[in-house]
Amino acid sequence: MARAGILYSQVASVAAQLAGRGINATVDNVREALGNTGSKSTIAPLLKRWKSEQEKHVSGAQTGLPADLVAAVKNLYEHLQHEASQNIEATLAQLASAKASFNEQMEAARDATKVLKTERDKLDVALTQERNAHEKLGAAYHSLQITEAKLQAEAAGMVQRLQDHRTEVDNLKQQLHLANTQFEYYQESIASQRMEERRQFEHSKVTLDAEIMEMRHQLAAKHVLMTQQDQKIAQLKQIDEELQSFKSDYRRLERELLMVTQTLSTQTALATELSARFKIASEALSDAQTKLAVLDHERSQLQARSIDLEAKTTALETVCQALRIDKATLEGQLQQIAAQKTLNIEAHRANNS
Repeated sequence: MARAGILYSQVASVAAQLAGRGINATVDNVREALGNTGSKSTIAPLLKRWKSEQEKHVSGAQTGLPADLVAAVKNLYEHLQHEASQNIEATLAQLASAKASFNEQMEAARDATKVLKTERDKLDVALTQERNAHEKLGAAYHSLQITEAKLQAEAAGMVQRLQDHRTEVDNLKQQLHLANTQFEYYQESIASQRMEERRQFEHSKVTLDAEIMEMRHQLAAKHVLMTQQDQKIAQLKQIDEELQSFKSDYRRLERELLMVTQTLSTQTALATELSARFKIASEALSDAQTKLAVLDHERSQLQARSIDLEAKTTALETVCQALRIDKATLEGQLQQIAAQKTLNIEAHRANNS
């Protein structure tokens, strides 16, 4: 489009002056003569128009055609030149509009690039959070391993102590059976040897009292051991409560991990729709998904170990319950023996009197 201020008459005048001096009129010469004003794209079509008119004028004069015919041809040529200039101006306007549209598209592309960069930063933050969650899970898993090792060691010690206690209970039962056998022997001997039995009875009474006292001491020791075992059971229950707390923390971390997984999946879908140029972010998400799969595998292992630990705790409680039953049975037997001996002593005294 021609710039305002540059007219065809000015270009034609300057070109005629240059031609009169024998200088070829070019775009640069004309622009310099005009004082370096106007663009070359504006001067070029005007100069071309002037040269064309000069060629037509010379051609008409040389051919000797009528002036009217030459004028008509000239007017037609000027009309065509004017339409061509309008078409050029319209084309330039379209180009300017296309350039503006292209600039707008470029600006939109820059905005989209900024948005994609923001999304990439968000993905980096989400990935950092996922890594932190992974580190927390690793610490919790390590703590659970330590706790499990402690519980296994204590459980093994408890099982060994329970085995030792059962052995001692069997020994006490044998002693009680032996005492019952001896007591029956003393009862049978009373009918045939009353005088000898009196002396032996006193001696046996002292011996039996000592044995009963010893048994009571042993029972007291067993009671202390049972108290200690109850304390151990309480400690195991406390450890189980801590384990439940760890499980609660693990479930909370698992929920957080699920939320992070959902967020990462959403961000991955959005990044895929926006542009394939963010392949680095996609690879980071792929690595995060791999780590999540590893964490899921580790979570399954932790759950399996937790179930195994709960089974061991249940078995230990069952053993302790059986031990309490044995203790109650032993105390009842000792009470029956003591009552029977008291009745026998009173009966013997009654017979002697």
